[in-house]
Amino acid sequence: METVQPIDSSFDSPSQITLTNDDFEYLNSIRKWTRFLAILGFIFVGLMVIGGFSIGSIFSALGPNAGTMPIPSAIFGVLYLFFAAIYFFPILYLYRFSSNLGLALNGENNITQAFAYLKSHYKFIGILAIIIMGLYGMVLLGVLVGLAFR
Repeated sequence: METVQPIDSSFDSPSQITLTNDDFEYLNSIRKWTRFLAILGFIFVGLMVIGGFSIGSIFSALGPNAGTMPIPSAIFGVLYLFFAAIYFFPILYLYRFSSNLGLALNGENNITQAFAYLKSHYKFIGILAIIIMGLYGMVLLGVLVGLAFR
């Protein structure tokens, strides 16, 4: 069963894409794996939230030496919650991609919405990677400047 579907293109002439049975099987496999990774991601976000709310208690249980840390344990909790919030959105986009791809493969939905969520997932991850690389660069620069004036 071959299906020919026109796609919008930024090229001068419109083009068409042909999907074979193998292509549908590959997309179905992608759907299964992205759903698995999204559910696993939601579990880790949940664990991060639980950790964020309980890290103060954990440090308190460590004894009196835990109170001499240079950073209060509440800041660790807030950081866990912050990172959980950041991690939540690309996982949500991945889950929505998987769900919409499943609907599209069953003929219940347009595949365009699935690809829009996949684009949002990768765009979020890309922007996050740029920010992290920038932070690494600033830390490296700070270390080099600190070593130069030592």
